[in-house]
Amino acid sequence: MCVAIREYGTPEAPLTLLLKPLPGDSNIELMIGASRNLARKTKGETKVTLDPSGQNFAAYYYDAYAFKLRRHISRYYVQDIPLEALGKATAINFDTDQASRREFALTDMAQLRKVLDRCQDDLLRSWGADPAALAMIATRAKMVAGYVSDLDYPKGAANRGEQGTVALRWVVDPKGQPVGCTIVSSSGSLELDSVSCALVSARFRYEPALDTSGKPVASWVSQRITWRLP
Repeated sequence: MCVAIREYGTPEAPLTLLLKPLPGDSNIELMIGASRNLARKTKGETKVTLDPSGQNFAAYYYDAYAFKLRRHISRYYVQDIPLEALGKATAINFDTDQASRREFALTDMAQLRKVLDRCQDDLLRSWGADPAALAMIATRAKMVAGYVSDLDYPKGAANRGEQGTVALRWVVDPKGQPVGCTIVSSSGSLELDSVSCALVSARFRYEPALDTSGKPVASWVSQRITWRLP
């Protein structure tokens, strides 16, 4: 995956912001790494705000301690936030609760977006996709069926307390069928990863992408699925 990293804080109290987009996915993963715990809760729903526009985006977050890195990691999965909006932002605010609010100044975001666009083109090529051909698609594939619910939670993973977010990719063929589901980024649970791809293949159906002449064509889809225990 393409990851942008920017360091904040001080040598005594380092603070890191990570941005992880996924081609074709309207949701973006943002991560905060710190030497101490930043949140009062381990998981929950919140909002992320961009300045100066004041745009708010819903997000789900959870916190964990990364023992190998010796850092507390706060992971935010922000819904429907376009890279264009981030490219125009001068600051990003996490949480609306003043007690846990964190603000990061952003500079050179327009240039960063260009770099991320090039990175994602390279990523698509590594998947076997042609970015130039994808750019010729006039209408993207549209999901017409498919869901993942709490009832799908594997009992073994639930009993072991496993949860997390898995990033997937697959091809939607000209008939609207998903084929070749592959794990891009693991949830940390082999069972959750496996079940996610199985559900995509069994349930997800699409109106296929169309080229400029209106002909159905194959296209790539990337998506994250979050599994969280109540």
